[in-house]
Amino acid sequence: MTAAETLHAEPEPGTAASPCCGRTLSQLPRYDRIILDPAQVTCGKLSAHEMTLLSGQPVVTDPNHQSTLFTLASTVAMLSGGRVPIVRALDSVSEALRDVLPAGRPLESWSAELMAQVTTKALVLAAR
Repeated sequence: MTAAETLHAEPEPGTAASPCCGRTLSQLPRYDRIILDPAQVTCGKLSAHEMTLLSGQPVVTDPNHQSTLFTLASTVAMLSGGRVPIVRALDSVSEALRDVLPAGRPLESWSAELMAQVTTKALVLAAR
């Protein structure tokens, strides 16, 4: 890496612009690089928190989040009658949460309604 080199975040699938600065690949300086790890972005346009918001991933502040995800995944695996392995159920729950929770909305706690929505959507996703 040269001193003049700047690292930019990879554009999201289906988009042409880097989420860190909004520039397309053709607009970036010749010696700048695109990287996969947002933590290594050095273009200085957005903070890590802003990157999370732009990625569409839920912003989780609930200290019991991982436990809740596993509980919902266990429920999905059980309700599938054993046809869905726990790892696939966990992936489905994570994807369902991204679909159900509006982008950038902090997840401070899991309401019963949110758990029901995520479980229902995860069952559909896991059945694919």
